[in-house]
Amino acid sequence: MSIKVLISFPRILEHWTRLRFYIGTRESLCRMVMLTEEAIFPNDEALIQLRLEEPILAFRGDRFILRDFSAQCTVGGGWIVNPFAPRHKRFTDQTLETLNSWAKAKDPEKLIHLILEHNENLCVSEDLIRYYLSFTDQAFKNLFADLEKVGKILRWKGSLPSVSSFARTQQIGSQLMEMLRNFHEQQPLALGQNFSQLRLQLELNEFDFEKIIDYLISKNQMVKDGNLIRLSSHEISFSEKEEVIKSKIEKIFSEAKLNTPNVTEVTEQLSDYSAGSVNETFYALVNLGKLVKIEEGIFVHKDAIKQIENLLIDYLERHDIITVAEFRELAQTSRKYAVPFLEFCDSIGLTVRNGNYRRLRNSC
Repeated sequence: MSIKVLISFPRILEHWTRLRFYIGTRESLCRMVMLTEEAIFPNDEALIQLRLEEPILAFRGDRFILRDFSAQCTVGGGWIVNPFAPRHKRFTDQTLETLNSWAKAKDPEKLIHLILEHNENLCVSEDLIRYYLSFTDQAFKNLFADLEKVGKILRWKGSLPSVSSFARTQQIGSQLMEMLRNFHEQQPLALGQNFSQLRLQLELNEFDFEKIIDYLISKNQMVKDGNLIRLSSHEISFSEKEEVIKSKIEKIFSEAKLNTPNVTEVTEQLSDYSAGSVNETFYALVNLGKLVKIEEGIFVHKDAIKQIENLLIDYLERHDIITVAEFRELAQTSRKYAVPFLEFCDSIGLTVRNGNYRRLRNSC
């Protein structure tokens, strides 16, 4: 707020003074927050904040009147500089610079720059910006189009059309890319970093984070795979030792067909190597699609899956239906693996279950 105290006001205004605020036909109690001065004297002008005790509707440039708490004396008046201002730290150079920038901003482009740079959110609703500029709908459209054309803003479509500063978006995007680069260097066998963990590290809300991710994906700089995010240039790379472990794990699962060991058993079989290295290499093979999870704790090599699927298809083309017991004999496995594998085939659309039988889905 920018205020001018009347020369006739008989007292000094101090921090946290309780006053009455009048705008239009509304009255609200408020507290005065001194940001650059300890006190304001009669006939002084100052930039302050008012903490209202109830919300009001106001626009930048709206005029207001202040009276003392008793309502007997008029303190002065002023105009609203920023209707959605955050809390400022008192007596800092940054606060003084920010207040002066807002008070002096006359050009619409400069004002939008301030809104987008100082808002706590990266993406700002187009509707919120209307509280700062008395423009027609067409004038707003033209202004946004011009700023987007010269690369000053990015516009986000959707149920809540928003805009963001291009420079600020680029800065956060670069920070995100650097975080992913560090993650890939530290964990070269990981496919990507968890979406939610990355958002929390950046301290962004869900809407802003999703828009940043969508933007970087559209620029082919990033890839989203399920709940994992990775750089588009990232590829899982194995060290010489990990290549040996990888080959041994693939051999174990290729030979096991459907009767595969669990992770703990694999670690025991490869006891010459550290459990950490075996685990990391194992899950790298899962991320690469070499090992496929068909149920919690059960993984099968993709080549073995293809072979067993072909056996199943051939059997069903000749016999039309198959039971769990018949499949168990066909795949030379136990019920422990037969049931999860048939359910896996149901889930990928290869087969469909009908009571105790299964048949090819495309034959139904």
